[in-house]
Amino acid sequence: PAYRDAQHTLSLLTITSNVVYGKATGTTPCGRRLGQPFGPGANPLHGRDQSGALASLASVAKLSYESCLDGISNTFSMVPMLIGQCGTDASRRENLAILLDGYFKKNAHHVNVNVMNRDTLLDAMENPQNYPQLTVRVSGYAVHFVKLTAEQQKDVVQRTMHGVPSFDTDATTNGLERLDSLCLEKGLGIERESSGLLREKSVDSPANVPVYRRTSTTSSSPVMSGGLHSIGASPSSSPEGSPGSSTDDIEDLANGLVLPVSSETDHLTGIVHSLETLSTCDGPGMRVMVFMQGCVKRCTFCHNPDSHPRNSEDAMRVTVDDIAVMLDRYRPWLQPRRGGITVS
Repeated sequence: PAYRDAQHTLSLLTITSNVVYGKATGTTPCGRRLGQPFGPGANPLHGRDQSGALASLASVAKLSYESCLDGISNTFSMVPMLIGQCGTDASRRENLAILLDGYFKKNAHHVNVNVMNRDTLLDAMENPQNYPQLTVRVSGYAVHFVKLTAEQQKDVVQRTMHGVPSFDTDATTNGLERLDSLCLEKGLGIERESSGLLREKSVDSPANVPVYRRTSTTSSSPVMSGGLHSIGASPSSSPEGSPGSSTDDIEDLANGLVLPVSSETDHLTGIVHSLETLSTCDGPGMRVMVFMQGCVKRCTFCHNPDSHPRNSEDAMRVTVDDIAVMLDRYRPWLQPRRGGITVS
């Protein structure tokens, strides 16, 4: 029994202990290794957010407050360009307000926001005397970055910084290589999870999780420029004993994992390279970006040559209905300022 008959409650947050708890915890099924920190809140572990800010926020918003009356804390970091690379300070503030409003319209509970660049944090680790007032949100509290321990600084730097496209890994790779060098100087380990393990998991109970699989991108039907083609899926396409996909969980598709098994036929399907669920520089308002696979052009200075082959193992098949349902799920963020979808 609790003191004075108090009610036992559950919280999904770590406050200051994600690094310490991680040291005392073995390898976990999600791919986190022995001794590595936990996430700094209810948010996905570092690097598991695969397709942008809205996919991550929508997943965390599923968590029920009724089951966690002591609080659900989402520690969320983004680079400044996410809320307006080309906009004014006023438009960036408005975009941030829309981001927060949309999150709470999904019945979410609490969010800690950092707007910062990884390079700034790395420079502060190297030259702390130049950043006495640099303040970061660690979890449930804010602190001067240079006053954190080296291990805590490393944890903050390794967090997902929303706003760097998933197909453009140069900035992230260069930043983490620089972090490795700093960690060696400070006597810290530099182990990181392999990219194959960086996957965000659904927070639904197993009974409500749709079955997903990665489908082949080959098809007997003609494939048009841009990767669009028409296919018919038979009822036998679902694994034996598995249910069909649920449109209630379409943001898990947007996280870039795998595609839902479907028994429906005659869908217009696109071969998709990746999905980014928040952009503020590709049209009015906040937007979902769909990057197609199978580009027939061969531009000399193409930034994404991996999007050329139609038969890439990493490509996804996404139906028009999937996109429509996904947009409806993200309506609280996309509707203000006439946002929508941009196909590239």
